[in-house]
Amino acid sequence: MTKHLTISEGIKSFIAEFDFNGKKNTEKTYLRALTLFEEFIVSDKDESSAEYRDILLNSFLSDLPDSILGGYLAWLRRHPFPIEYRGRYKPPADPTSPPPFKLYSPSTIHLYETALKRVLGFWRGRDWLSFNLLDQAEAQRSASTKPKTDRKFTNIRATLVPLNFGTIMLETVNRLVCDLGVNSKSTRSTRLETLRSKCLIHVLMLTGLRASDIAVLTVRTITDAQERNGYMNIKTIKSGTTANCYLNPAVLESINLYLNERGDKSPWLFIQHGKSNKKPDPNKTVYSKYTSEGKTRKGYGAPITPLTIWRIVRSVASAAGYKQEDVDRFTSPHALRHWFAQNLRDDLVPLDVIQASLGHSSLETTRAIYAPFPNLKPMVDSLNRLQDDNVPNEESDAN
Repeated sequence: MTKHLTISEGIKSFIAEFDFNGKKNTEKTYLRALTLFEEFIVSDKDESSAEYRDILLNSFLSDLPDSILGGYLAWLRRHPFPIEYRGRYKPPADPTSPPPFKLYSPSTIHLYETALKRVLGFWRGRDWLSFNLLDQAEAQRSASTKPKTDRKFTNIRATLVPLNFGTIMLETVNRLVCDLGVNSKSTRSTRLETLRSKCLIHVLMLTGLRASDIAVLTVRTITDAQERNGYMNIKTIKSGTTANCYLNPAVLESINLYLNERGDKSPWLFIQHGKSNKKPDPNKTVYSKYTSEGKTRKGYGAPITPLTIWRIVRSVASAAGYKQEDVDRFTSPHALRHWFAQNLRDDLVPLDVIQASLGHSSLETTRAIYAPFPNLKPMVDSLNRLQDDNVPNEESDAN
């Protein structure tokens, strides 16, 4: 027998029963999407479609129309939110003045769309909705003329990353390090930033790890890898699977150069250098990731964030000569992950090995991204050899 729940009860049921598998960032995104969904339900009904103008939080889930997702997205596109203190933004000197507002970006709207689709699927699986998935998809298509594949927030694909991208990035940071040796007046700040950039690019391009996994690498992990002849196993943050990596001697040399320049006791491989870039008290041994209030720690010795990793990669890309349109298109930490996997694929490394190195939970994910088409290189090489074997040479023609 179908259970009739209100929208408010359905939201509480989802939060209580849905398994986020320990992924705190995903859970945070879903909760934010549901908070906005509640705001949308109680928003000014004069701006809402007639289909859900009378829908309230105490309405039954079965009263939701198949167009509810489209209405939610339309509301998000025109719904401003206050800008909090982030990055370079500084609050106004007058605390009584209203805070500035901005609209959600297409990528953020896409995240909340994905979250609400999962919520609707949760409700549909319990037979709490009156419409099916086909009705929902048709309603969404009828509300837009833009194909989904044309959206700007479509994920980067391996084919967009140039085959020489990783090589050029590494050549660039190697050049920057060489310039340090020529410039005897380089400061500790410059040396730290440059050696960290080289180490970061080197590790990214030859491990294929995501920025979130790179940010939490520890010195102990590297030491263990050295004792295992360069082999390193990392439990990925995104999926919880294990990525099997190999650190060759060149990467280990880049790491040692950076660690020797630092000379501190921070357990993290990639750290913040602080505003002064000065090494702290050598007796300091506490470099936790979070403060006692649960906030991300800042200052020398604390681990860098994935956002900092993005900024470093973009900075190196600019130094490598990539134009702004290229930077917006493919120069990111994830682009180096694509470059890594695509090169393995081109060298005929088996897909299951690439899957293990990337930490994909499914072989189909690896196949869909890096091998949507068969690798024709062995066939081309074979045909070329056959042709060479059957072409008569000049001496045989003369005889």
